[in-house]
Amino acid sequence: MAEEKIAKEKSYHQEIMDGAYDKWQKDALSGPIPMKVWFESLSEIEKDAVALGKFNQQVTNGGFIQWTQNGYVKVQFERLQQALMRLSQEEVVEKVRALLIEFEEIAERKEWGEGEYTETEYETCEDCDGSGYIQDEDGEDISCYNCDNGETEYEKEYYYSDELNDELSDANLDDKYYELDEEFLKVCEEYFKKCSTTLGFVQDYTPKKMEPVKIKRPKVKLTGIDGNVFVIIGRVMNTLKKANWTEVERREVMDEMKKGDYNHVLQVAMKVCEVY
Repeated sequence: MAEEKIAKEKSYHQEIMDGAYDKWQKDALSGPIPMKVWFESLSEIEKDAVALGKFNQQVTNGGFIQWTQNGYVKVQFERLQQALMRLSQEEVVEKVRALLIEFEEIAERKEWGEGEYTETEYETCEDCDGSGYIQDEDGEDISCYNCDNGETEYEKEYYYSDELNDELSDANLDDKYYELDEEFLKVCEEYFKKCSTTLGFVQDYTPKKMEPVKIKRPKVKLTGIDGNVFVIIGRVMNTLKKANWTEVERREVMDEMKKGDYNHVLQVAMKVCEVY
């Protein structure tokens, strides 16, 4: 009786996910199968079940950063967005969609946590103790030959994943989702129950058009270019366009840049973009 009760309590959503993962395990007997290859081989309903289920499992276990670093975002993010639009449009679904939009804006700005880069850092020169001067053999002050005005330069490595993790933590997306996950899973379960038990039910899996997400402070590289203000303005405008700022918004930024000198242009650029 106990085994029969457990079987009845198993969710429709989980059963579909289990079936999908059973396929992965069987296929992997002959060799490793990349997640993307396996995921693309699934049926439409299995793709929805896995995208929604792994999003929930990963975020509730280790947060949005775990979901990202374990590779699920790269393979399943677009499918998750589409699956959300097929669920019953309860308020909780809208809240989860809003969290994903916030996540996408952060992840896009942080280049989805992929790759690494270096930046020039500065520290106080040990030879002159930051003064910029040392004494020669005669006791006369001369410019320190190991620094520039008391500071030395060095290259430091940074990783986008670290930046992504920091900003996701600041945005508190994990806690926001924890307030929704139980109610959200109930909506998911009703959807997969309907797909599995409703006679003659056919879901339309035609991809729906997604509204582009506006990146509030996109990255723009201004180091290494000449000091021509028009070059800077042009690069900022192109960056804002790619970040889905409207033409009206871009025009306002350009008009503001034209109100001042070179330093003003840089100040506006740093206000609307993450400059590096």
